[in-house]
Amino acid sequence: MGDPPQPNGPYYQWTRKVAAKTVGRWLSAEQVTEYEGYIENHRRLKELVKRLEDISLARLADDPRTRSNPRRG
Repeated sequence: MGDPPQPNGPYYQWTRKVAAKTVGRWLSAEQVTEYEGYIENHRRLKELVKRLEDISLARLADDPRTRSNPRRG
């Protein structure tokens, strides 16, 4: 088991969703420096996917052929 966190920060943690649950990893300052590009790319990818979802949902909402609940008819 690793050393417990020091009483004074800063603390760095990277969190993400796995199977609908939030998981996290504590990072050292050295790791933050080394992985910040990957972390930023992950944030950017999530942002772009969200924008694409929003555009798709907006297009569907504007399409008169789209029904909100196909089971209700």
